[in-house]
Order: sequence, then C-alpha cells, then structure tokens
Amino acid sequence: MNDLLPWAVPGILPKRTWVYSPDSDTLRSRWRRLSGAADIAEKRALFKETQSRTVDRQVNPLPGSAQRRQSMLEAGPECPEPVRFAFRPFDRQWIIPDNRVLDRCSPQLWESQAKGQIHIVEQHSERFGDGPATLFTALMPDMDHFTGWGGGRVIPLLQKDGTPNVTPGLLQHLRNSFGGRPVTAEDLAAYIAAITAHPGFRSRFDDELTTNGIRVPLTGDATLWSEALHIGRKVIWASTFGERLVDAEAGRPRGPRQVWATARPEITYRRQVGRDELPESFIYDPDRLELHFGQGFFGPVTQEVRGYQVSGRNVLDGWLKRRTGPPSRRAVSPLDRIRPDRWLPAWSEELQYVLAVLWHLVELQPAQGELLDRVLSAPLVSVSELRRRNVLPVPDAARRSAPAPLQTDTIPGTEGIEARQPHAVRPLAPQRDAPPAAPMTRPRASRTPGAAPAPRRKRQDP
Repeated sequence: MNDLLPWAVPGILPKRTWVYSPDSDTLRSRWRRLSGAADIAEKRALFKETQSRTVDRQVNPLPGSAQRRQSMLEAGPECPEPVRFAFRPFDRQWIIPDNRVLDRCSPQLWESQAKGQIHIVEQHSERFGDGPATLFTALMPDMDHFTGWGGGRVIPLLQKDGTPNVTPGLLQHLRNSFGGRPVTAEDLAAYIAAITAHPGFRSRFDDELTTNGIRVPLTGDATLWSEALHIGRKVIWASTFGERLVDAEAGRPRGPRQVWATARPEITYRRQVGRDELPESFIYDPDRLELHFGQGFFGPVTQEVRGYQVSGRNVLDGWLKRRTGPPSRRAVSPLDRIRPDRWLPAWSEELQYVLAVLWHLVELQPAQGELLDRVLSAPLVSVSELRRRNVLPVPDAARRSAPAPLQTDTIPGTEGIEARQPHAVRPLAPQRDAPPAAPMTRPRASRTPGAAPAPRRKRQDP
C-alpha cells in the first residue's frame, strides 16, 4: 500500500473518552459540566489530565481554527461545535474539535480535509481478523478505527494541497499500460477497494498477511481494471454513506438516505423502540430476517448483514453497545456518565443507514471474490517493472506531507499546469533496458575570482 499511496498519518487519539459521543447534545452537556466546575481539583478530576493535557496548560488551536492559544481554565460554557468523525467501522460519532482536550489531534489529518477527501484505513502493525482488509471513510478516523485496540493507520487519498497522495509516476505508468486511458487517484482508490475491501482477500492471503501491511496485486489488464473500478467505486460510495464517488446515473446517488433507498428489498423500521427503552442487545430472527432491539425491529436484514465483521468483530453489536451498553473500560471521568438514558430517534435513522451500507457491501462481495481470482491469474504490474520505469523506489519527498498552497487564485497564464513537479517516467515503447544517458551539459567549474578562465577542450569528432 505504501508503495502506491506513500503518505500516511495517524488517526485522532484523544486519550479521554468523554470528548466523543454518538450524539452531539451529550458533548455539549459534558462541556457545560466541565466549564462550570468552580473548584480546580474537581475540574482536574472531570477533565482526566494526562502528561500532555492539563486544565491549566495552554495549547495551540487546531489547524484552521480561529481560537487563540489558551487553556481549559479559560473555557466558557459554549461548547465548540461538535463535528462528525469515524470512530469505529461504519460508526459515525461526534467529537469536540478543540485541541485542549485532544492529546494527539493528528494536525496533518485536520489540515488534509481537501474537497473530495477519502481516508483509507488499514491495520498495519498487527495481524487482523476476519473481514475486509481496508476501510474507506469520508470522515477523519480515530486512531483505533479499524479494530478498536490500535495498530491502524490512515492513508489520505489527497494531500492537504489537494494533490493526489500517489507515488509520482504511477498514474502515468498505468495510463500508458492501459492504452492511454485516463487514470486518476480516485480510480486507484476504487481499484484498491475492489481488490481488498472484502473478506475474500484475507482468506485468500491468510498466510501472507502474517507479515504486517497490505500488499495489492496490481493488474496489467485493462479490462479487469475497468471491472474493478465499477465495483470499487460502489464500495467507496457505500462505505462513505453516499458522500464520495457519487454518480446518480451509475446507481450511486448522493447521501445516506439514497444509500438506503437503493438497497433492495427496502430495509424498513417496522416498529419503534419504546419511548423509555434503552435496549442493550440485538435479537435476530433468521426465519423472518428481522433485527429486534427492545420493542423495535428492522427488516428484512439478511444473515450476512447481521454477521458482518471487521477484524473478527461484529459491526452491529459494537454499534449498539457503544450507544446503550455500559461505558467503555477506558471511561474514567465522571463526565462519561453523562449519557442518554433512553433511545434517541436519530439513532434509529442512523441504524437504518448502517444496515443499508452493509447490505451494499455484502452484495458486492461475490463479484469482488471472482474479480480477485481473475486478477491473480492475469498479468500483473510487478515491482521490478515499476523499478525499470523509474516509478519505484518511492521518493522520500512523496512520503512527507505536501506544503499548504500559498495562494488560492491561479496565476494568470498557468491554468492547467500541475502545482507539483511531475515525476519522470520512462516510455513504454519496446526498447532495450540500458543505463540512462549522461547529461548533455557539464557543470560549470568554479574558479578563483580574478583568475583566467580554463581553456576549452577542443571537440574531437568520433
């Protein structure tokens, strides 16, 4: 993966659980409780201080924030407007966007929120369990997004200046390989999604995945590439709740409601949860294909959707537990006990969307498994080929964050010119591999000021 998309960043690591919640009103209540504490000892206990974050420590604001450098002792009762973030697989929660309460805010992640950004998440440092090998989200992910216990990393598709986070020369090489057809960063992400974002990838490469990190078989077949894009775009569209790779004509309309509306048969909320209920578990009826929780239930829900896992953990069970079950073992602040005491109607709507997302992903799995088999039996783009074409090894500069753009307006006369220097790629025309030719011009020799110039050598004809 890091030979294709070389720049990776850590996810958000707050080191305190009260700063995120499945609903934004709970965060506002917690903030008011903290800011209203008059005794500093009480405020310290509520805050859950760490070595890098204490109530009296002044810290710089998040990138792009208009807030000045200050401490939590200066915080007023108005909570910074919570923002959506990707907490766990397909679990969209809310977080307080304030660097005073986030131990490791991952500033480069906040800076890289370019238009159309897609975050690819993989379990890089540890072996992962059953389920897809990669996840895709339009939101900023938590550091433990993939499994809940660490080891994941976030690969933004775009740099913070909006340029593709792709190894220089790779897209051009693929374009040449496929007969000159355009190849974009989104195409590469869609291909990766089609090949890796399903359980068949892990089962196929179970022995190889004992070595950390994902390796992607890159097809050299233009037809298989096109088929992968058709599948992978839908994977990313569904995974991002209809926020990315939108194309209504191709069956990918915008928004989570449209992800739900295109799932067939339609998943309906057949009976509402009781007004004072807070159910802590699902009960699944495989005969009626119904998912019950308290008095409420959804249907039809297939067994594949009910059993969908990421790294061996059931997505739906975790989603419900984080809303209605006991607080996490990491929750040590009294603020964590400020939570809803009944089921929220917004959760019913969100659960409906989650079920629809999983429905689409399950529907695509057979096609993904068949595609992977065909890709592996067809010619692949090898590492040695990319080395011959000067695409690999990845330049060190490509593994670093791009600088922020200096201006937003285009300089007159430079329209269409890429902001970042293109990478030289050798042509694909048949030729004998040979060492590159020597430079046409020699470096000018230095001389002592006032000394006569060195005599030129007389050119000799070969």
